[in-house]
Amino acid sequence: MQTKAQAIEPIPPKLIASFITGFNTVATHVRLILFPLVLDLFLWFGPHLGVKNLLQPYIRQLTTIPELNTPEMSNVIQTIQSSWNFVAQRFNLASGLRTYPVGIPSLMSGQAPLQTPLGTAPVYQVSSPLDAIGWYVVIALLGLIVGSWYFNSVARAVFPQKANTSLHLIGWDTLQVIFLTATLLLVLVVLSIPGLILLPLLAFISPGFAQITLLLLLIILVWLIVPLLFSPHGIFVYRQSALVSLMTSAKVIRFSMPGSVIFFFLVLVISQGMDLLWQVAPDNSWMALVGIAGHAFTTTGLLAASFVYYSDAVQWLQEVIQQNLPSQKESQI
Repeated sequence: MQTKAQAIEPIPPKLIASFITGFNTVATHVRLILFPLVLDLFLWFGPHLGVKNLLQPYIRQLTTIPELNTPEMSNVIQTIQSSWNFVAQRFNLASGLRTYPVGIPSLMSGQAPLQTPLGTAPVYQVSSPLDAIGWYVVIALLGLIVGSWYFNSVARAVFPQKANTSLHLIGWDTLQVIFLTATLLLVLVVLSIPGLILLPLLAFISPGFAQITLLLLLIILVWLIVPLLFSPHGIFVYRQSALVSLMTSAKVIRFSMPGSVIFFFLVLVISQGMDLLWQVAPDNSWMALVGIAGHAFTTTGLLAASFVYYSDAVQWLQEVIQQNLPSQKESQI
């Protein structure tokens, strides 16, 4: 009984302490917020790469489909066309600089503003689908590179003794991030294939049953994604490879499941809740700068807190394993 009691002595990672340490780190290293600050200013005032000319012909073709060209569907088609026209007018390929799972957080990538305090932002329309794909790939790769620099800078501020400092090591981290992103994208595509095949068939049989199936598939997808939420952290804190970092993330979250889920839930609530405040000012008002700066500080603080929580969780798990090893050896004897 005493051996079991000693096995749980290591202190698990603390939620509030992680948030406090994370935000204190950013307050001490304010320069870290320059990454999201500069990105949002670029997406706000910089040139936009639009796709309106590419999408509008397809949007107009909705009214030429015989099955949809009925009085009953006219209102639905008008609503769909209005929504897609809004997206086509505001969509900016440059928003691809906001990459996942590693990337610089951005407030303006979701808003896609066209108006600025200085007038309408310049918009350059992409001429062909191949050009749009090529531009997006280049922009996304640039986003991953700069995002890796941002993650590494935050990790170096939180753990100056652990984080990488040389350009060679930062380049190695970036390659691992690209490999990690490709791996996660491949996993997501593979997991989505059954749903893409089943849902149209089920919708043809019973729309209600298709909605229930979609909900179940989303729940399963979330359940599979949760263990991977710390997948980038091992690259920047411990210089792990992408695959090792993935496995470490799954192991850490598996053994600290309640606390880790609560931590990410709080991160989601804080980030989304604060975004409602940061987005209050209109696009053409200089007050939007306050929202951009507040968003930059909040998201960078949350990222720093995630590094603190992850490191504490890894250390706690290692201590638990070390304390359980002697008891396991004694039981085998």
